[in-house]
Amino acid sequence: MLSSKRVAGFALRFVFFYGVLMAPWPGLTETYGGFYRAIVQIAVVSSDPQRSVVVRRYRPNRPLTATVMDTEILHRIPGTPGISRVGATQSIRSSRSTGYMPTALALALMLASPMSWKRRVSGLGVAALMMTMFVAAMPAFQIYEAFEPERTHFLISQLPWLAGPWRAIVHGFAQFSLWMGPYYLVPTLVWLLLAFKPEDWRLLVERRAAGVRV
Repeated sequence: MLSSKRVAGFALRFVFFYGVLMAPWPGLTETYGGFYRAIVQIAVVSSDPQRSVVVRRYRPNRPLTATVMDTEILHRIPGTPGISRVGATQSIRSSRSTGYMPTALALALMLASPMSWKRRVSGLGVAALMMTMFVAAMPAFQIYEAFEPERTHFLISQLPWLAGPWRAIVHGFAQFSLWMGPYYLVPTLVWLLLAFKPEDWRLLVERRAAGVRV
C-alpha cells in the first residue's frame, strides 16, 4: 500500500497549491469571468448555429449576488419570440464555481503530484486545455439535457462506436450533468489520465503484489 508519508506529502502540497489558486487575487474573478463567458458563448453557438443564445455578465439588483452569480445565459427555445427574460430560458451561474474552481482543482492535483517538473509543466498545459474545453461545453450540454433531452439522446444515439453499456453510461452522465458532480469528477479524471502513465499503474500493481510499500 502507499506509505502514509507520501500520501501526507501529496495532501499537503495539494492543499497549498489549491489554496494559492483559489485565493481572492485582485481582478481574478472579473478577468476569468470575461474569459468564461467568451468560451461558453463560442461553445453554445457552435453546438447549433441556428440557436439564439446570449451569454453575458449578470447584473442583478443585489450587488452581493453579482459577486457569486456573475454569468447569465439566455437561450431561446424554438417557437418563442426572440431573446428576453420572458421569452427565453434563463440560466444564472457562477464562473468561479463552474469554471475556475474545477480548473484550479485539476491544476492543483497536477502540481501536487510527485513527478518531474518537466512532466508536471507539460501536464499543466494539457490539463488547462482539457478543462477549458470541458467548462465551455458543459453549459451547452446542460441546456440540451434540461430543455430538450430528446435532442441529447438523439445525438448520443448517432455515435456508432457508443453502444451497449457505454451508451447507458453516457445517458446517465447527461442527467448527472445537471448537478455539480461533474465539476469535481472530471478534474479528477483529467488528473488520473495525465499524472499516471500505463507503466506507472503496472509498476504499482506489481509492487503491491510483491508486498512492497510505495
